[in-house]
Amino acid sequence: MRARRLSIILLPAVLSAPPVRAEQAEPNTVARQSYVYDPGKNAVTLDLKTVYRGGDARSFREIYAKVGADGYRSAKLDYYRTMYDTVAEAAPPAIKDNPDRDTVETAERYTIGLGGQEDDEALHRFPIYPDMMRGFFSRLPPLVHHPYPLDPAFDRRDIVAVDAPTLGLYAIPGGTVSSPYFTFTRNARALPGHVELDYRLRFMTGSVPVGEFERYRGDIERMDHNIYAWIDLDRDLYHRYYRNIPAILRGMAAAILAIAAGSAWWLLGRRRTGKT
Repeated sequence: MRARRLSIILLPAVLSAPPVRAEQAEPNTVARQSYVYDPGKNAVTLDLKTVYRGGDARSFREIYAKVGADGYRSAKLDYYRTMYDTVAEAAPPAIKDNPDRDTVETAERYTIGLGGQEDDEALHRFPIYPDMMRGFFSRLPPLVHHPYPLDPAFDRRDIVAVDAPTLGLYAIPGGTVSSPYFTFTRNARALPGHVELDYRLRFMTGSVPVGEFERYRGDIERMDHNIYAWIDLDRDLYHRYYRNIPAILRGMAAAILAIAAGSAWWLLGRRRTGKT
């Protein structure tokens, strides 16, 4: 399973002419990634629902008009292939545009296979990422000679949930990175068989001065370390090896029968020896 950090975020994170930030209760983009693990099929289903508002909706329309439906589907599959070895589109993306409300809603479904891993530990460790927040650090230049432009209207939230009957109670810590230029939070909660990570990223200003760029770069790197998590889908020996329980039971039964047969043969031999 791949764990490379390669971003193909569809909406631009850095704009040369940032729009004025509008105060609103909801972020400009809200994504919900729901991963459901089926141990019987050894696969994970990803349901992704995203709502773009205002400027993000307009940017999405422009990009979608350029690449088209097929280009969008291909780009999203390529994106998930940077994370998972086996991934397939389970249903075509559904795009719902509401110009009156200035929103675009997308719904996508993918199937992620977990077979074919040589390392048993890697087979059960599953990486999750918030799609809306990947790639900021990898896109940063090593240094700048002019103020680095930011989008002060950038405000995105990504809720990533994992459901697995074999997960048990899986606690993951939250995390916060504060900077004069952005605020990043990762809130986490866990229930039996369920993990949920709630990410939000907001930029506060339109540019980073040249003298502050190294500090900004360090803050973005700290955020980058907090955006992904490894989930152990099968946490204990029972669940991890429960698929082999029938074979184990058959082996135990065969061993018991062999021991019983050997004991009977030994007792029969002793009786014969006693008679003679």
